[in-house]
Amino acid sequence: MKYADIIAHGSVQGVGFRYLVKNIARRYDLKGNVENLDDETVRIICEGERDSIERFIEEIRVAKEPIKVDNIQTKYSEPTGKYKKFDIITGEISEELVEGFSTGLVYLGKLDGKLDSIDGNMVKMLTKQGETVNAIQALTSEIRNTFNQHSQRLEDNARTHS
Repeated sequence: MKYADIIAHGSVQGVGFRYLVKNIARRYDLKGNVENLDDETVRIICEGERDSIERFIEEIRVAKEPIKVDNIQTKYSEPTGKYKKFDIITGEISEELVEGFSTGLVYLGKLDGKLDSIDGNMVKMLTKQGETVNAIQALTSEIRNTFNQHSQRLEDNARTHS
């Protein structure tokens, strides 16, 4: 068992990073907490197996918009055993609500952009599908005409030889 004091630098506040950290920590059965610091970093205290902590640190090294962890500093020491679960240390309720709604708006904006992209791709796909259907219809018509011409020639040849 180890105790880790972790500081995450980058775009880590107001983007849902603490909630992501909590979910990942629980997956690795880590105990401790996560909190925003005044210098715009996030501090994570956790206790658990060293290999679990190391895998946890790799997984929280996020670079997926809007979260971007630029640097992680870690100090290990002996565990205290005082943590029973993993918690988020929150600030004033008004600050947390503003942060939560702001984070939600960021993700909605990203979703809106993705929906626009999907819409554009669907239009391209349907246009291509329409072109393909038209090409198939033209080929079908051409094959039908060629078949009818050959059939007519065979009938004409059969009449002239009978």
